[in-house]
Amino acid sequence: MRRTSRSSKSTRKVPENLSDLAAWLYTDLLLGLAVAFVGAGTFLVWDKTTVASKGDTPVNLTYQLSCDEVTITVPQSISSSSLNGQVITAIEDAAIVRNWKDPKAGLLLINGGSGGGDVSVGSKVAERFSREKIDNAAKLQNVKRVTGGDKSLTTSQIRLKIFVVYKGDEKKNGCS
Repeated sequence: MRRTSRSSKSTRKVPENLSDLAAWLYTDLLLGLAVAFVGAGTFLVWDKTTVASKGDTPVNLTYQLSCDEVTITVPQSISSSSLNGQVITAIEDAAIVRNWKDPKAGLLLINGGSGGGDVSVGSKVAERFSREKIDNAAKLQNVKRVTGGDKSLTTSQIRLKIFVVYKGDEKKNGCS
């Protein structure tokens, strides 16, 4: 005689059939995974109508990190608002030349001048500049920063190398 997953009324000591419970557990798991996959599919963003430039076939544009840096050299005494303006201008000029859409700073290399001496002096200058000026520049608020020294700059100069995140064709990011 086959045991069921229910206990008999006469004897409550008969154990349940665990294979029935395992089948229901497996069914519930598959149902939960199906719901998760259907739900995840509703959040896809797809922009299939954008053309990178005239004459190109439509390409799915995604966000890219450019390998072409935007470099500006500024004095250490620059104000945060002037710095913000120079960064905006430099990124917009590069975006026009390279046909980038929606450009923003993604990675910032800050090199402080060491005046031909020890680069640790330049690194300290760059760290201080990062705290005092870049923290207050709106365009550079959420940017990953790396500081370092540069022997070719005077101690009153800072070189900023900005790697831009933009929406565009992945084949045109300058990383060839």
